[in-house]
Amino acid sequence: FFRVSSFFRAMSSIISSVLTLGGHVCAICCLGSGEILCTMTRGIVNLYIKATDKITGSGKHLQLPDWHGQKYSVAPIYLAGGPCVPCDVLDEAAMAKASTFPIGAETLIATVKKILALEFKEGTEDLLADDFQFVAPIVGPLKREEFLKAINQFDIKTAFPDLAANMWGFHVDPMEPNRVWYFTRSTGEHRGVFNFGRPIPATGKQVQSPPQAQSMLFNPDGKVYTLTVGYSMDRRIGNTGGLGGLFGFLYAIGHPLPFPEGKPWSSSPMMQLINRIQKIGQVVEVLLSKKSMKHD
Repeated sequence: FFRVSSFFRAMSSIISSVLTLGGHVCAICCLGSGEILCTMTRGIVNLYIKATDKITGSGKHLQLPDWHGQKYSVAPIYLAGGPCVPCDVLDEAAMAKASTFPIGAETLIATVKKILALEFKEGTEDLLADDFQFVAPIVGPLKREEFLKAINQFDIKTAFPDLAANMWGFHVDPMEPNRVWYFTRSTGEHRGVFNFGRPIPATGKQVQSPPQAQSMLFNPDGKVYTLTVGYSMDRRIGNTGGLGGLFGFLYAIGHPLPFPEGKPWSSSPMMQLINRIQKIGQVVEVLLSKKSMKHD
């Protein structure tokens, strides 16, 4: 009886593994054919668009400027290692002394806080360089005039009157001494009209953003030439689907933008295909181990 019971259990397990293997193979065929069709379609569309832009000149106004490269740097200087100190922890004090950037950390951080207190309204333009760029994960680079016009059109404080950025961690990058980093975990309730392309009436929904890294980079005159915002640090946190900036706000209030960049991350068909291939290897390994045990 026990031998028969053991035999049926083994056969059931093998059949289950074979079915799983077949499912993965079918899914891989579907994903692979779909990816090929999508890649070919995208390629044809892109070729058509490039040809159209070249013939008509329609693409010249869509080209974004190159973003600013790193202008100042300090070579790493490490703290002395020890039982509780990894060997690659930076000696920030020593690196601050080695910096050639003419403005100190306290002045830079004070300027960042001043700009944030102004909320990019009147008085802000004098603190932004002529070659200022706004750079978010998806949007940008935007020039100074474009950025100021856009951010004031959104009027986010009207849409979220209790909006709190919840900022902390203002510090100068020891390896890039003209950059001030800070972090946010924004919260707010959608109580007013949100003007983003079209007016979005109040939904009463709460927005809880993930922790985000923001930064401002300064030139030697003490003016900001780059602002970076919206770089999510942990997409599991909050209710924006891991999206930073205004894209996350729109998702949280139920009005996500109609393209992949405006929605939470999801794996591509090719990534799913590769994961399935790995799973096939695991299933085959299990089947072989069961066969080996049967022979033993």
